[in-house]
Amino acid sequence: MPSTYEIFVAAERVELIWAEIYRALAGRFEGDPAAELFQRLSAEESQHANRIRLVASHYSHDSQLFRGALIADQGFEGLYTEALEFLGAVRHGDFDENLDEAKHRVADLEERLTEAHAQMLVKGADESIRAFFEELARQDEEHRRLLLI
Repeated sequence: MPSTYEIFVAAERVELIWAEIYRALAGRFEGDPAAELFQRLSAEESQHANRIRLVASHYSHDSQLFRGALIADQGFEGLYTEALEFLGAVRHGDFDENLDEAKHRVADLEERLTEAHAQMLVKGADESIRAFFEELARQDEEHRRLLLI
């Protein structure tokens, strides 16, 4: 099982790559109304990373925090790798002609991130940490909803 510190680092890393994805999409679709949404989502993902960092600074040495939790750390690693690949495709211009496809691909990734947050800590983790990650999952679900409007 990964350490408390490693769990927080993995979670923060995922949020930071999401912020970068949304920033790249905003740049690719500059001038389109969707760029404003992408900028807003980028800022929210950066805020998620900051919140994780703050919580980690308070709890990172508590080895009991995730005792009994079902940690899907490979899920986060897989999402991170997939997010990096998607970021590369955005930067390469793979979606420049198809905003709807880009939004649907991001929405699909957001759905899996929501599941990873929810599944990671639902059972066995400290109540306050579980509530924190459940809130992040709710916000990710809202991101997905906004992308599919």
